[in-house]
Amino acid sequence: VPAPSESDDTGATTTGGSEVTTEAAAGDAAAGDAEEAAPAGDTREADAESADDPGEATDATTAEEAAPPAAPPAAPPAAPPPPLRVPYRVDDAGGPLLLSTHVADAAGAWQAAAPGVAEFTLDGGAATLVRYAASELMGPDATSLTLVSGGRQTEVLVSPEAGDLLRPVLLHELGVLLGLQEGGAGVMAWSPDASIAAPAPTDVALLEERRGRAPEDLDGDGRVGFYDLVAFGQAYGRTGVNLRADFNGDGRVDDADLAVLRAAYEFGPPQPTPP
Repeated sequence: VPAPSESDDTGATTTGGSEVTTEAAAGDAAAGDAEEAAPAGDTREADAESADDPGEATDATTAEEAAPPAAPPAAPPAAPPPPLRVPYRVDDAGGPLLLSTHVADAAGAWQAAAPGVAEFTLDGGAATLVRYAASELMGPDATSLTLVSGGRQTEVLVSPEAGDLLRPVLLHELGVLLGLQEGGAGVMAWSPDASIAAPAPTDVALLEERRGRAPEDLDGDGRVGFYDLVAFGQAYGRTGVNLRADFNGDGRVDDADLAVLRAAYEFGPPQPTPP
């Protein structure tokens, strides 16, 4: 028969001859609680490992993926086309006035009206010569004449009797050297006007349009294609000054100019209607 339990003043309880202290029991219970709490710690460690797994998407990664791609840097603005340059020389003989001074004044008027677009340079070796013509060569109504030789030599002949028309005549002829077509209003009109002292805005606009497109773009549509070939065929064989299809500037439209057009030609279907 087991002996009855007895307690002493220390709080120890004796059961069946074995003494177990309450402190020992409490320690065992605390150890058990620690062992039961261990799985929670294991779970936190697993969560941390899961967060380190690259296969798991985080909020930061999702935000980065949702952000739009950065815009590419803006392209720098295109450089303007170079100015239309005309080197020239002057022969002052044969006239009542110092022709070189008046040519320089007319060239300065073009450069002031179209800065960065028109540029004239006095050059003793230039292929373009401005001089007075013999009086018998010019008719009563003729004030100037431009001739182009096969060697790309250009002569601008001015009547010694131009008088008050000398400045508008020189403005007109310098416009021809820049590549403008004769006719219309302003300094490019067929009949010179003594009241004209400088190129008009319309003259400058034509000059800027002339500078901004390729010489082979005869129809002005921004590309060298079928209708430019048509325009070239219509001009083929012509001779003269400042012909649009005379790409090499020798005074005639021939096979040499056709080779230039061929090199710039862009193959493609023609537009439904010509420009």
